[in-house]
Amino acid sequence: MAEKAKIDSEISTLKASVTMLTSKVADSASGGDKEPTNYVTKQQLDDLTASLPDISKYTTRTEVRSMLNPYVKTVDADETYATKGELPAGVDLTDYVRAADVLAIMTANEVAWKSELPDLSPYALHSEIPVIPAMPDWSTFATKDELPVMPTLPDFSTFATKAELPTAPDLSGYALKSELPVMPTLPDFSTFATKAELPDMSQYAKKNEVPIVPAAPDLSGYALKT
Repeated sequence: MAEKAKIDSEISTLKASVTMLTSKVADSASGGDKEPTNYVTKQQLDDLTASLPDISKYTTRTEVRSMLNPYVKTVDADETYATKGELPAGVDLTDYVRAADVLAIMTANEVAWKSELPDLSPYALHSEIPVIPAMPDWSTFATKDELPVMPTLPDFSTFATKAELPTAPDLSGYALKSELPVMPTLPDFSTFATKAELPDMSQYAKKNEVPIVPAAPDLSGYALKT
């Protein structure tokens, strides 16, 4: 209460000082009383201003209104909301749950608000998952444990892989066996002699080695000895 009385006193002093300054300025502007004793000098005005109380720590009406804007006025609250006495009596709230109980249930079951959920856009909904076809009957197949023990494979380190084999030659100019014509049955050559069985003919002259013999003269006009 003492603080409020002090503030009211400072505000009253400030109002009186402002009223006096306003009056004197108005008289000066209207050309009224010209008596110098009715005016204040600039120094007196500065001194009066310096003696005014510091009101920078107080809140203005505009600032108070701004701070009270988020709150509901009493008149508006009376028109919009009901008091406890105006609530109907005997309302059964057994089917309702309190907000504190909801938060407790969410905490106990680790339930999150929608805003707390991670981004699930990369995942598919149940309705978007394709229908998986029925699995075949595996009863006729053997499991790994039912397979027989395979024998140890030989050492293939000395063998060449397909990649290590040399490139096959171009056989496009050759015919396949299936493309060869059917050959006729050969005669019996058992009665013929082979080259190795022929006698040595090196002492004989070949036809192209025999000299050309000139033609015999016409002897039809001669008589024979006999």
